[in-house]
Amino acid sequence: MIAPYEPGLNGPLVSGVDVGGTKTSVVVIDDRDRILYEHVTPTDRSSLVGHIAGLVDDARRQLRQDIAAVGVAIPGHVDPEDGSVRMAVNLGITHLPLAIGRQADEMMAAGRSSVLSPHSSAADVFRASSAGEEVAVEITDRVADHLARAIRSLALTLGVKRVVIGGGVAAAGPALLEPLQSSIARERAASPLVHAALGDATVELLSPTEAPGARGTAAVARHRIGLPEREGVGER
Repeated sequence: MIAPYEPGLNGPLVSGVDVGGTKTSVVVIDDRDRILYEHVTPTDRSSLVGHIAGLVDDARRQLRQDIAAVGVAIPGHVDPEDGSVRMAVNLGITHLPLAIGRQADEMMAAGRSSVLSPHSSAADVFRASSAGEEVAVEITDRVADHLARAIRSLALTLGVKRVVIGGGVAAAGPALLEPLQSSIARERAASPLVHAALGDATVELLSPTEAPGARGTAAVARHRIGLPEREGVGER
């Protein structure tokens, strides 16, 4: 829900931009962590810097108030000293493509029959998986296994008790969550140590309308310029 705009009463505003392979989310929040502005648009890979700057400028004009700082989340390796992106494979910054649709292309190229079309998106794969399509189910199970291993590692190293998955894959809903929970159950059963580490840990998918990456980068931007932070919100 977007908070009502109150000129002069919102404190310093900060913006967060979450750049994905297919869409970019931008939010502007005030000093009470209320969302004053939120927008999602297709990612323009041809002019990424200008694309981001334009989105923030649009937000500034609509709110009629300056934005004190901007945080940007981008996939890949980012140098924390100069902010440069060394590798962001699903944005075309290197030649190696990712993210889930590619796996369907590779399996069909290897002779597997599928209702999926060439260059299917992750959303296409998850929809087909929900309908029981063999290739899509196999890919979804593989993704769930990889996520389960990542969650196991988080539990063993950091002791996390709640895992929240956002971004484009969260829109998969039960098509991803159910095999993921099955994979986590297998991880628990395979090792008493993992079972103890996971304990009562929960895994959930965010609503696809949420913008956790954009909100997180806005919090980092606030921290970097020394503005007061809400409790529990920090650079990590």
